[in-house]
Amino acid sequence: MERKTSTIIGDEICAVCLDLSATVELHPCYHRVICRKCVCRLDDRKCPICRMEISNVLIRGFEHICSEEWFEDKPNATREANCNDLSQKIQEQCKPQLPGSNDFVTTFVTYNDPKESTEAYSLSFESILKRRRAHEELIKKHAYQVVITGSQGVDTPGLVSELRKLFPLKHDFRTAQRSLWQQAQSLQSNGNEIFTRLLTGGNSVFSVKIDQLVDIFHSTEVYFPNLEVNSIPINLRRLSIWELLYNLRTVMGGSFDVMMLCCDARCKKSFEELLSLDELLRNRYAPGKNRIWVVLHFNERSTDENFLSSDQVSRAFYQIPMNQRPCDLIFMRQKALCNFWHREMMQRMVHHARNYRKLTRLGNAEAGKNSTCCSM
Repeated sequence: MERKTSTIIGDEICAVCLDLSATVELHPCYHRVICRKCVCRLDDRKCPICRMEISNVLIRGFEHICSEEWFEDKPNATREANCNDLSQKIQEQCKPQLPGSNDFVTTFVTYNDPKESTEAYSLSFESILKRRRAHEELIKKHAYQVVITGSQGVDTPGLVSELRKLFPLKHDFRTAQRSLWQQAQSLQSNGNEIFTRLLTGGNSVFSVKIDQLVDIFHSTEVYFPNLEVNSIPINLRRLSIWELLYNLRTVMGGSFDVMMLCCDARCKKSFEELLSLDELLRNRYAPGKNRIWVVLHFNERSTDENFLSSDQVSRAFYQIPMNQRPCDLIFMRQKALCNFWHREMMQRMVHHARNYRKLTRLGNAEAGKNSTCCSM
């Protein structure tokens, strides 16, 4: 039976970002509904259309593959020289290179589809995921990963907005991150193995970097730091309860250093949902992870029956077994001078995150000798 592709290149945009052309064809189902930037975002290894497991991908439109980020710091002369080198064919016949033991090395096979006017490049989907996860781990290694969650109606957006105003990001982490990624590539591959050979028509071979075929950088932006506390970079994410549980169920789940569970002192139902969520986390999804209870809009002088009292919250907190208990409990009192409780909350969060993942400063001479993580 003759296979059919879902669309011709350029006629359909990516179904995920709705921006770029769907130049990536998923095999063995042959659906072409995703771009080379969003293909790195697929975590479950299944086609978003038919849910068939993906074995490899076919990338078409090589003239659009070279990313702007790859050439952004290079002069025009270097850009033209690189493009000429990529398009130049070697006259000597040679065999395709087999994949090595290095996870960063993969084999690409190119061929001309008679039904398409553009060359296609095939590579393993597993190699894309390994490349992306290696990049994610590098970013996570240099920044604390913190998540804030709460039930519907709890003002977590206002809390995150206030924290970003109080602790703005002062350093350009993106530039440092790219430098670290290049250093990691050179250390692991000695600057040569990251180039892979492409077989063209069975007669000629040339080299292309994997980062020119798929965009692994944009898929990891979610882990970039967005605030600083005492020169320590922190990635603060706000997720709903269901989004948090979904993230913890994925392959890369459980990467948070601290989870801040929020409730509203003016709504007892939000506290009940916090208790249910905490039970799920400590018993099933995130046992042993740092959790902090945060009670927003707390007023200890209130006599309203619908308001939570400190005794009610503390009683539920200490009823949890000590080895499963959250690491801290914070009452965010209203009208605090100079945002005292916001600053206190972040100081405690950094303290617990540091105890969990022993970060040291990059300037520390001992940082390179230890296996601990380093912050910017």
